[in-house]
Amino acid sequence: MNERVRVINQTRYGIGIRLANGIERNIAAGTFAVLARDDVEYLMSIAPKLFEAPCQLLVQDDELLQDYGVANKVEDVKIDREEIGRKLAGSAKNLKAWLDTVKEPFVIDVVREIAEKMDLPASKTRIIKEKLGEPEIDE
Repeated sequence: MNERVRVINQTRYGIGIRLANGIERNIAAGTFAVLARDDVEYLMSIAPKLFEAPCQLLVQDDELLQDYGVANKVEDVKIDREEIGRKLAGSAKNLKAWLDTVKEPFVIDVVREIAEKMDLPASKTRIIKEKLGEPEIDE
């Protein structure tokens, strides 16, 4: 059994965590931290929403995910950017239906990020703005 576990922040913002011993750490956007297995178990027990599909913090340990009833394997909770790109490239009707299912703010951020990088027609851009609203701008 691996005693160290990689935890990846899949969001566009930093996530602060407090370990069992009280030490605070920040996992910057798009980066990872290697944590002791006990610390990851502690975090999963006190903040399960961070690890549920689609997760903000991706634990790269299938056994831990199964033990805490999160998923059977890492791929089940990972934010699949390629799949989001395929959804955005698909038909406008399917895009509209899929966007109705997207509720988590951090997933909405990822959808917006990928859409900005794609050359989408105005009709799809309009659908994205209607369904997801305008992005919040930090000042």
